[in-house]
Amino acid sequence: MLGVAGDREVEAFDDDARESSTRKGHEDPLAGSKNGGLAVRDAITEKGVDGDGQRDADATAAWASKKRFGHRPQYTGMASLHGGPVSRSSREKPARVRVESDRFGKRLIVDETFASLYREESPGTGCVWDALAAPLLALPPRRRRRILLLGLGGGSVARILRALAPEAEIVGVEFDPEVVAAARAHFELDRLGLELHVEDALALVRREKRRFDLIVEDIFVGRGDAVHKPDWLPHPGLDLAARCLARNGILVSNTLDEAAAVAAALGHRFPGLLRIEVEDYDNRIFVAGPESLDARQLRSAVAAAPVLSPALPILRFRDGRRAQGSR
Repeated sequence: MLGVAGDREVEAFDDDARESSTRKGHEDPLAGSKNGGLAVRDAITEKGVDGDGQRDADATAAWASKKRFGHRPQYTGMASLHGGPVSRSSREKPARVRVESDRFGKRLIVDETFASLYREESPGTGCVWDALAAPLLALPPRRRRRILLLGLGGGSVARILRALAPEAEIVGVEFDPEVVAAARAHFELDRLGLELHVEDALALVRREKRRFDLIVEDIFVGRGDAVHKPDWLPHPGLDLAARCLARNGILVSNTLDEAAAVAAALGHRFPGLLRIEVEDYDNRIFVAGPESLDARQLRSAVAAAPVLSPALPILRFRDGRRAQGSR
């Protein structure tokens, strides 16, 4: 999954949907893989959330001096894909897929972008992955039975969704076998009980016959600051994904520069459209589904969910159609 922060000013949905004042966004530390990730900005720090949901003042220095769509990390404390120390040659030519570890967690780096975050003490990440998982709570519990993740990465979203819906059937699609190997070795991917497909997501949605209550599209390609959606998104990819939805299901798409195109594609097809923004990120996460989708109700559901409530102060929930009209 991909998360980015920027310099544009963003208005909150309203005082009820997010405590609000207009404030500048920044970039944050985690960036995209072949099927998604998070991206970052120079000299910006992550606001940490500890296991009790409290802000960790020390965490403001956790990830500083990073560049948009990835950074050149310090190699102290890094683990190789096989868990061993990083050699001198690795420092000179870092692996394309690797894992970094420090006291804040493990970060999966793919093509110089951050693809996933793993925190042993909690499924929640305190950043964009929480926002991608949150729309599950817009569905009633009986409708949280089958979930499709397009762009699994290291499984950050899957881990949150498994905590929210322990009995759900979760299908994950990841293009890159090296990413899957790293997630299995370092992020406990196999403990999530997923149906895992290591293949192109477009091929899967073209042939998939099942219907899903929730589909999360978190696919990016490219390297470093050139990360972007593949050319089959939003069309025909989102059209095919929409065909895989159960009646009144929800389709989520994580966007960066493609936000306007994705919003238009989803707005044309679905009567309900929300947008989730994450403080210090450029990501715009669109939530499409039935007309009953409501920003305030989703925010209230997140506040009531122990896995996600620690991230609530950094999330903004907006009506997607109103937001489009204000542009």
